[in-house]
Amino acid sequence: MLDLYNLIAKLLGVYQLIIFVWVVLGWLQMYNALPYSRPLHMVMEILYRLTEPVLGFFRRFLPPMGGLDLSPLIAILGIEVLIMILPKIML
Repeated sequence: MLDLYNLIAKLLGVYQLIIFVWVVLGWLQMYNALPYSRPLHMVMEILYRLTEPVLGFFRRFLPPMGGLDLSPLIAILGIEVLIMILPKIML
């Protein structure tokens, strides 16, 4: 059971990292710190497809306010809470 918990926790941690990278790359693109390139666009598209199901879920309840999208923050915090309560659920 501990091995299963570790696997799930690691996968959730990787997903948190994917969300974080998507946010940072989005900011860099928004402020033109990264020049447009086809490979970067492909990476952003992959990250978008990986993160949008979860972030879209949170956006339904908390739409962007004043141009600020809080769904990545809520998703990362939600995943962190899930990682903390997962051992109690799995027992």
